[in-house]
Amino acid sequence: HNVTGFIYASMYHREVEVPKVINNKNVVLLDCFDNSNQYHSIIPNEYGGARNAVAFLVKNGHTKIAHITDGENKFAAPLREKAYKEVLNENGIEFNKNYLLKTPSSNATEGYEATKKLLQLKVPPTAIFAYTDRMAMGAYAAIHEAGLKVGEDISVIGFDNQPDIASAMRPGLTTIQLPHFEMGEMATEILIKQLQNSESETPIRHLIDCPLVVRDSVGPAR
Repeated sequence: HNVTGFIYASMYHREVEVPKVINNKNVVLLDCFDNSNQYHSIIPNEYGGARNAVAFLVKNGHTKIAHITDGENKFAAPLREKAYKEVLNENGIEFNKNYLLKTPSSNATEGYEATKKLLQLKVPPTAIFAYTDRMAMGAYAAIHEAGLKVGEDISVIGFDNQPDIASAMRPGLTTIQLPHFEMGEMATEILIKQLQNSESETPIRHLIDCPLVVRDSVGPAR
């Protein structure tokens, strides 16, 4: 069909192998990257987004901050965990290994079970940074089950800003925006530029900021 360029997109941030049928064309990778560094790739700034999340909790006076993360994820999870630990350190908050829970996946059930464990600690956290909004949804369930109130007794912050979850939860979930629109926009602009220019630029990984979306699930530490 005379296709001269492709945007090859992934459903989540990961490493991919570009199909041979298109690897001799103009290609831009969206929400993914390849180890060969042959193509421009557009990926979310996982590290920066996580810093925004933890810094917001610290700003609200929290020092007992837990992080529930996906122990199987090889790319986004280590970056978010690194940011979590570094923001704590920068603010003179000692890292507590009991507050870092790694789960087999990033769904609501894992968030629920992990939060139950956190609430059973002798000194439970006053805030939870969840790896995804779905995990935060599970955290809400465990918190409500324990007779506590999200945003008052314990704060919760997620990552993704999934509209069918984050804005629908009560209270609304404070979270980090995965910049899907901005990533798609940049991928398209780069591909058009490639098609228009005879000399191609050296491919690089473009990081797109993940901003904080404030709702009502984070309150001052008690």
